[in-house]
Order: sequence, then C-alpha cells, then structure tokens
Amino acid sequence: MSEGLSHPASNFEFLRQHDPLLVQLCTAAERNFAAQDPNTCLLKLRQFGEALAQHVAALLGVDASQQTSQADLLMTLQRRHQLDRSVADMLHLLRQRGNAANHHFAATPITTTEALSALRVARELALWLHRAFGKSSAAFKPGPFVAPVMTDYASVAHRLQAEVAVKTAQAEAAWASVTDEGSPGAFRPSV
Repeated sequence: MSEGLSHPASNFEFLRQHDPLLVQLCTAAERNFAAQDPNTCLLKLRQFGEALAQHVAALLGVDASQQTSQADLLMTLQRRHQLDRSVADMLHLLRQRGNAANHHFAATPITTTEALSALRVARELALWLHRAFGKSSAAFKPGPFVAPVMTDYASVAHRLQAEVAVKTAQAEAAWASVTDEGSPGAFRPSV
C-alpha cells in the first residue's frame, strides 16, 4: 500500500479465537481513531464492551437476551461473583464514554486523548478475556499496546492526486512517442 495508508496489525487480533466480532469492533475503533474520528472510535468501543459482556455471559451460562441492558447484564455478572469489580468498572467506563459520544457529542466534543484512553481500556479488557478464557493463555505474550497512527487523509489525498498527475503526464508522453506527432493510429515501432 502507499505510504500513509497502510495499517499495522490490530492490538486485538488475539481475540479472533474468541469471537471475530470482537476483533472487528476493536479494529474499527482503531481505524476511526487513526482517521481522527474519536467519537466513532468510542461508539465502536461501547459496542465492543457490550459484545464482550454478552460473550462472557454466554461462556458462564448467564442468560442475557438482546433486550437486557448492558448495565443490567454487568450487575447480574457482578452479583453472581462472576465478574471482578475492576473488569466491571472498565466495561462501565466504555459504556459511559460510548453513551457520551452518542448522545452528548455536540455539547461536549470527544477528544483524541479520551478515545486513546478508551482504546487502552479496551485492550486491558481484551487481555483479561484472553487470559481468563483463551486457549494456551499461559504462553500468551501480547506485546505492548501500540497506539494507532493518526492519518491526515486530506494530505494523503493531495499527495495521491499529485502522483496521478505525474503518471498521467508520463503516460501521455509515452503515447506521443509511439504515435506520429501524437496522432492516433500512426504507430511506428522502433527498429
């Protein structure tokens, strides 16, 4: 891929063995952070928190329908002593920040600092899930969290437009060199 457009591996790829949806949501959050859209990043992380809680509930045999609110599900898991307070607090944090991003974005704009902090929290939750329920969790070495690189897509688009202009000029020059004075149909092979 062109420079500025490549995306490094996700901080959440190890979740694929648990549920591809968890990876999809976190990767989308990382992409939106990189695209300088912290609001959408937090919305995706809120969805991740909900999907993770539902996944854990299913693993633990706790009934959680789609109509069960995230707050109620977290309280049920805590009441049954199946969810550490620190894990529940992180899930509540993603829920609350996602709600703010969804409902109060105009009054209180979401900053990239808030979004990056939430990505780090989501990574901690992902690590907890993998260590608690993953295969070969004893040998698991996740490496450090790598903050997504923010991309200035306007600059990338401008650079790509300049590259296209250069390539177009080169193609036109090549075409002119194989035609007679640039007239179509006058191809003369070089000998």
